[in-house]
Amino acid sequence: MSWVKEADLPELPEIFKAISSNSYALELVEQLNEGIAFGSSSLTSTQEEAIATVVSAANHCRYGALTHGAFFRKHSGDSATASQLLADHTQADLSTSDQVMPGFSAKLTLNPANMTEQDVEGLREAGFGDDQIVSIVLVTCLFNFMNRIANSLGVAVPRPFTRSVGTWLTVPAAEEEWLLGGDARLSVNLNWKGLEKALGEISKTTQLQVTDSEAQDTPAEEAPSDPVTETVPTEDLTGNSDAEDSSVCPQIDGNSASNILDNAPPVV
Repeated sequence: MSWVKEADLPELPEIFKAISSNSYALELVEQLNEGIAFGSSSLTSTQEEAIATVVSAANHCRYGALTHGAFFRKHSGDSATASQLLADHTQADLSTSDQVMPGFSAKLTLNPANMTEQDVEGLREAGFGDDQIVSIVLVTCLFNFMNRIANSLGVAVPRPFTRSVGTWLTVPAAEEEWLLGGDARLSVNLNWKGLEKALGEISKTTQLQVTDSEAQDTPAEEAPSDPVTETVPTEDLTGNSDAEDSSVCPQIDGNSASNILDNAPPVV
């Protein structure tokens, strides 16, 4: 859904529905996407989606960031790098050559007037040929264009899709309010291992405090009683506690999340 009237074309991705009242423009925009990306460029699908993800994150385009971040993950099989691209592309675990590409796209997105020949030379030095460089520029410009459509017309991300992303998205990207929005509290994939470690340290501190206190209060002739140990049930840390409110933090297993993503229509 968007902020404008849409044609009744349920098979279309949300971004195309937003401009469907102009059938001629809709056809041209579809052709533009098919002619520049989605297998038509000199780049791999993973490289295209890396650019689309970085551009969308730079523009704070929720629709583009969530969809293309998910498609990068689908093509690469790498949830961690997808999350890094959404949070800070400079920290993404990419190949040596591919590390130059998102920086170029981010600069072209945020500071286009500052582009120089040296930026192109940087891509060449990273191993990209001129046909690939042109593809990097075209794909970057395409998704800036699509981001503008999504942001200006309020194109919404289907809630099931947002929740599916939330099952694998990690911090710090998962903490970005603009990214998950109101669904953040429902679907953020918490770092349970880190939480368990932190709570373990708290538990150790509590044990020491209780032991010291009891030792001070115990008469010398009496043996000190066993210290009280405060622990956190393991099931609470893994999200399996029966007491957890599923209405606040519903659990979506990996298979259902993958099905949502795999069965989703192409989204650009």
